[in-house]
Amino acid sequence: MSGQWCLIESDPGVLTEVISKLGVEGVQAEEVLDLSPEGLQEYAPVYGLIFLFKWQKSSSGRANCMSQPPEGMFFAKQTVTNACATQALLNILLNVEEVNIGDELSQFKEFTACFQPEDCGDAIGMSDTIRSVHNSFARQETFAMQREATEDDDAFHFVGFVPYKGNVYELDGLQNGPVNHGAHGDNWIEKAVEVLRKRIEEYSSTEIRFNLCALIRSRKDIYVEKLAEVQAADPVDAAKVAELEDKIKDEEAKAKRFSDENSRRKHNYIPLFLELLRSMAKSGKLQPAVDQAKEKYKEHVAAAVKERQKKLASQSMA
Repeated sequence: MSGQWCLIESDPGVLTEVISKLGVEGVQAEEVLDLSPEGLQEYAPVYGLIFLFKWQKSSSGRANCMSQPPEGMFFAKQTVTNACATQALLNILLNVEEVNIGDELSQFKEFTACFQPEDCGDAIGMSDTIRSVHNSFARQETFAMQREATEDDDAFHFVGFVPYKGNVYELDGLQNGPVNHGAHGDNWIEKAVEVLRKRIEEYSSTEIRFNLCALIRSRKDIYVEKLAEVQAADPVDAAKVAELEDKIKDEEAKAKRFSDENSRRKHNYIPLFLELLRSMAKSGKLQPAVDQAKEKYKEHVAAAVKERQKKLASQSMA
């Protein structure tokens, strides 16, 4: 019914393109490396945070999980496998009044206004537009192999954090409802950082792989507005004009880099690889390359075994 959904990366370039293709204007994703209120304030205004972490059984139940969303809040339970990245984006963007979400998402929000969270999740899965945008990042594969996930598989999950009517909410499609983390005062980022630090500490003994992206106002739009203000002043601050023009160029260069990286992500390299293998086989270079690779693998395994034995010997003598 909802079709297959691919896995996508927690990458600012990927998330920004998804946001743009969904019709949202003036919003970009930015990777957060400094998990401090001061560091995050550099990105102000911050509309929401997307946290990627390795899902664990302890993640399945959260205190303060509400049975129903607050009045007017959009919250979708995840009913479609692999949709959590786009769903986290939607759970944030559809709850930010100052963002122009475009006609498509405006109609979607209006259509689902009276839906229960599970019905909202189903509506996401049934949306051809949303699914098409999400699946534009599907990896090309020669053979599609289906298998059941096991406990040994690494399952990573996206959740959103957003301020809403004075409180900070965690919007996780695998929960029964939004998780209310309480009032945030003048700066919701401080409350969100507090929650995130505790969450990371919970997992720190077994997991160190996390990623955090902020959904922020387009930096280029901000700099263009500031440049117009500076140029309209009398006298004109030439140094400030040059500074803002450089920042605009940097943002344009970053957007170009994101676009190039996304094009490479989507490109089908399989025909190139197959043609390369055929060419190597015709010239008699393929089998020697395979044999050489096998020998290198054997050497690598032998070295790893030797290093392991050396560690065990040193531990037994200690």
